[in-house]
Amino acid sequence: ATTHAANTQWTSVNPVPDFNELQEILWDGSRYIATGSSGMIMTSSDGTNWTAQSIDVLYQLYGITWNGSATNPLYVISGDRGLVITSLDGDNWTFQTTGVSNGLGLFSVAWSPDLSLFVTVGSQGVLLSSPDAVTWTARNSGTGALLRRIIWNDTFKQFVAVGSSGVILTSADGITWAIRHQDTASLILRGLVWNGTRMEYVAVGSSGTVLTSNNGFSWAPPVNLSPNPPTTQTLYEITWDDTNGQYVSVGTNGFIMTSPDAETWNIEVSNTAAQLQGVVWNAINGQYIATGKETLLSSPDGITWTAVSTDVTQQSAHLLGTAWGNATFVAVGDLGTVVTSPDGATWADQTASSTTMVPLNAIAWGNPSFVAVGNAGTVITSPDGLAWTNQTGNSATTQILNGITSGNGQFIAVGDAGTVITSSDGITWTLRTSNTAARLTAAAWDSGNAIYVVVGENGALITSPDGVTWTVRTSGTSRVLNGIIKGGSELVAVGDTGTVITSTDGVSWSLVNAGTTLNLHDVKWNGTQYLMTADAGIVLSSLDVTDNSFISFQEATDQNLLAAAWNTQLFAVVGDNATILSSGRPDLALSAAVTPEPVFQNQLLTFATNITNTSALYTDNVTWTYILPSNVTFQSATPAQGTCALSLNTVSCDLGAIVAGAEVFSVSVNVMPTQPGTITSTASVFTNSEINTTNNSDSANSTIQMADPDLEDPDNGNSSNGGIGTIDARLLLLLLMWLAWQYRRQRLQRPSQIKL
Repeated sequence: ATTHAANTQWTSVNPVPDFNELQEILWDGSRYIATGSSGMIMTSSDGTNWTAQSIDVLYQLYGITWNGSATNPLYVISGDRGLVITSLDGDNWTFQTTGVSNGLGLFSVAWSPDLSLFVTVGSQGVLLSSPDAVTWTARNSGTGALLRRIIWNDTFKQFVAVGSSGVILTSADGITWAIRHQDTASLILRGLVWNGTRMEYVAVGSSGTVLTSNNGFSWAPPVNLSPNPPTTQTLYEITWDDTNGQYVSVGTNGFIMTSPDAETWNIEVSNTAAQLQGVVWNAINGQYIATGKETLLSSPDGITWTAVSTDVTQQSAHLLGTAWGNATFVAVGDLGTVVTSPDGATWADQTASSTTMVPLNAIAWGNPSFVAVGNAGTVITSPDGLAWTNQTGNSATTQILNGITSGNGQFIAVGDAGTVITSSDGITWTLRTSNTAARLTAAAWDSGNAIYVVVGENGALITSPDGVTWTVRTSGTSRVLNGIIKGGSELVAVGDTGTVITSTDGVSWSLVNAGTTLNLHDVKWNGTQYLMTADAGIVLSSLDVTDNSFISFQEATDQNLLAAAWNTQLFAVVGDNATILSSGRPDLALSAAVTPEPVFQNQLLTFATNITNTSALYTDNVTWTYILPSNVTFQSATPAQGTCALSLNTVSCDLGAIVAGAEVFSVSVNVMPTQPGTITSTASVFTNSEINTTNNSDSANSTIQMADPDLEDPDNGNSSNGGIGTIDARLLLLLLMWLAWQYRRQRLQRPSQIKL
């Protein structure tokens, strides 16, 4: 097959939560902040209306905490691949360096106001502390168990962490840790809460496990636990509500249970089968919020739960077209819907100003305005996507307009019954003769060949040098063509049942096997790769469509994706039922290792690096550098792709484009150490628009040992002819010392009769 699936997914930013997996949730006194999949962060002041934001890398975000300050807040989120991000306002996030291996997750983070210390825990017993969430120090947890949750107890002034194998740790300073409890390997403790009213800890986990402790040292199931166990579901989180005097715990398959004392538990109806992973109580609003896989629930009492969903369009409108211009994404759709975004993550509804209620099918930016077109010859214009003017009376047609492009100083809009209209300003339009009666769907300007190309149903394809005179061409297909773009060196058009055709001149076209039978609706080019939107939430990406190599992305949504736009850093994709996806920005991570360790001088040493690309896109113009340590000689450099060269003492590699979702992309260097001692090898990787540079470099130390001299007698140690073989250097040294001592002794005893 020419299509293979990437192991990363796009971020679904509308509607929310949609396909997002939400983890932990925090209430800071004025708003909720929830962490999620694909770098998703969701915020809400009321628990009903939620705003999605993204850190633009496709990491899973797990834990969240803050320093409790209303005047100088500091929020900290931990996540996959050793990620820690911080924010002073909960909106703008900064990546921090933790030194944790890219393969290890940080699942929870806690703050101690008494110690002014953050502590985060994760895979393989990883435990870090930091006074400022910027500089992190690794601590010895005393265990290799996965640590899933950590909290600070103001009453006992201690951290408590829980995890796999039922392990429970405590620390009074965040530095020195003690194991207080362990259980079977199958038990994973995931949720933990301190109840200051009842003066007890409660931990929950797999198979409905409930453990309690009044000091953090001694742990056991409640004596009168009922039912026992309360459930066979895995419990992910637990919270305490002082107002209602109850615990609420959530888990797999939509499981929710409540208890006044952690002993007697009541099973509640959640009306969902989704896995619930976080829950928090907000005493100000008198509200619980539970988070989970594609799920947000709210409840006033922990008993009655309601699903929460937010849609920026407020009417689940199909979004049919999108464009980028004037530093703004604009998407249009049914019922005159218009929504805008400065970054592809946070969107606002502008429909009230769109001046129409008819479907808007396409939009283009042509300085200085956006132009959107739709049914009944509708044309509306806007300089910023916010304020719109209806130009329909000047559109010169009442036909449905399906597509629009801007190029060579004019707009070209196309529609049903072979309709083509042109305008220099988007306001005054002229009807042109297209020489076809086909329904036309999309248009593009090819500046290299100075030609407009329009496509449509039954493989319809027409071209024009000026937008006035049109010529019918043969596309080579009878399928409906839905989108067209001029890419790097070719025009690419896409259509129904996976149809892809290409041309270098707009006149002669060739079919390409895209490896799918899904309907393709739009195609865009970002300077490196083509992006194609398809049915069922599928997005295809290719560096060069002529080589039949496509990457298929999926699982961010199950809705049909109808249009895409590029803003120089990321793609925004829109589709049915108000679906909006964001591709995120490039993020490369590098890890390094050396072999062998230790190594003898004058022996080959290999410094190997693995590069991961968590982006949903190919990452282009990737460079890799390695500065030779002192006292080594360069032997060779081997990249998985691209070329390497040595200049002075630096090895530089041009790696080109690294495939989206790449987990192991290797570059290795062979060197030969010439002197004993310790050397440090460091490599770095770079790409354009890198959003997170904290994981772009890594180092590895090598111990260089002195090689034993290879001393041999003239006959090469051939014992058959009386040779003595190789002499050990240490024996030789002892022999020389003995001879010197003998010489000195004899000289002192008989200076005139020295015998040796």
